Amino acid sequence: VYLPFRAMAETTRFMFAYGGIKYDDEVVWGLEFANRRQRGEFPWDKVPALHLQPDRALAQSGALARYAARLAGCYPEEPAAAAYSDSVFELAQELCTINPLINCFVGAHFDGVKRQYFAGLGDSLDQLERELARC
Repeated sequence: VYLPFRAMAETTRFMFAYGGIKYDDEVVWGLEFANRRQRGEFPWDKVPALHLQPDRALAQSGALARYAARLAGCYPEEPAAAAYSDSVFELAQELCTINPLINCFVGAHFDGVKRQYFAGLGDSLDQLERELARC
């Protein structure tokens, strides 16, 4: 269950697609989301959420992505390798702050946030390249 955006649920969707794993991609928005949230259907009142059991959902995008990666055979079993994998994932989570830049800001605010985001992007990508070369 997620909002009508590609954002925090996209990694999980990619993992399911890669692994050929069927799932229901349910979109909620507006009053429906508010009502279901009020009823306590989403852990921590947030989405994305994935129903692993009919009456219980799993939330938090990182937990969902790692769950899907395990099902798809993409998550390391060895603890140190899993930790390194998690560190790359967490960097990607930090970089995904581009989502509000693209989807929410306009005008001068957009220009300022864009400048700030891209000022540090090169360093982050250089560090990512170094870490991936060690794999």
